[in-house]
Amino acid sequence: MTSSSLDRSVFSLLRDWTLWIAAFVFAVEASARIDDRLNWGAPLVGTYSNETLVTRDSVIIRGRPGAQYEKWKMNSLGFRGPETTVAPAPGITRIAVLGASETFGLHESEGREYPARLQQVLDSLAPGRYEIVNVGLPGMSPSAMLPYVEHAVRPLAPSMVIVYPSPSFFLETVPPPERFVLPRLRTTPEPVVGVPTLRSVAKAKNVIKRVVPSGLQVAVREWGLARTRAAQPADWIWQQVPPDRVALFERQMRDVVVAIKGIGATPLLVTHTNRMLTRGAPGTALDHQQLLGVTALYYPRASESVMVGIDSAANDVLRRLGAEHEAPVAEGMGGVPSDSLHFADYAHFTDRGADTMARMLAQRILTLGPQ
Repeated sequence: MTSSSLDRSVFSLLRDWTLWIAAFVFAVEASARIDDRLNWGAPLVGTYSNETLVTRDSVIIRGRPGAQYEKWKMNSLGFRGPETTVAPAPGITRIAVLGASETFGLHESEGREYPARLQQVLDSLAPGRYEIVNVGLPGMSPSAMLPYVEHAVRPLAPSMVIVYPSPSFFLETVPPPERFVLPRLRTTPEPVVGVPTLRSVAKAKNVIKRVVPSGLQVAVREWGLARTRAAQPADWIWQQVPPDRVALFERQMRDVVVAIKGIGATPLLVTHTNRMLTRGAPGTALDHQQLLGVTALYYPRASESVMVGIDSAANDVLRRLGAEHEAPVAEGMGGVPSDSLHFADYAHFTDRGADTMARMLAQRILTLGPQ
């Protein structure tokens, strides 16, 4: 075989393999998009991910009006839940529920996140008296709440704002900024530059998580966490909840309480809880796996006792702020049992957990009466 014929053979082989790979990728991606279309009514073209649920303006991140990703749907005002008007209806006490993914909803069945269940419970106990608006967003930190209350919540004219803050944000390696800094965020459904995200990649990751044995997942995360910690001095790992982070939480939550009162609403502070809080430590292998998942990914400086205990320290702050500003407090800590029946992971509720939270809040609201 001559050199030129060999070159042609190699080129032909490479061309064939390239075409086969391209055809395979196209078929897998097309299947993923068809699956999204059949299951969720997703568009066949364009980006389709949880990022499409939010947008931003010059001041805050807010929900994208009318957006939908899988079971999560935003109404025309950019909040998760049924359609509503900007102004509350006459004779209705409107209550906004503010928080991060625990409030927005994650693992619960559609319509079973605790703000939605709170509406259902109140409707059964006090028909026609209350309207619940879920203004929570994934990743909503206390510092982000401050401008959000002013620019997104104020126009709703709520009589009460329920606040369920996430203290674990304050255990990140780099502390949250003292004041909210608007992060970069894609604001169009499709990137202006670059290749659209392959939906098949996200689906493949989910499949891998389901089929890889849990023991192997734990081992990989423990190895990664150990590597991260080995590169730091021994005292880098917190053995006690860091007082400076608790103090930062207190300063930011005080500002949130003042901001809510400044828009003419009553803040109802809800103490935070997690899968292990009232038990004090992981009690099962699954508890350890859930705790390791968030520690390895987001909070490598936090020991297990600190991850479990940060809520207790933050809850003392919430109770103190409630007394200081005459703001009522509802006890999520103890109100929702710390176990796998009520928590799907470290901090997010199951349907049962969300229902328990909703019933506890409903009783607290009815005790307080119209605001």
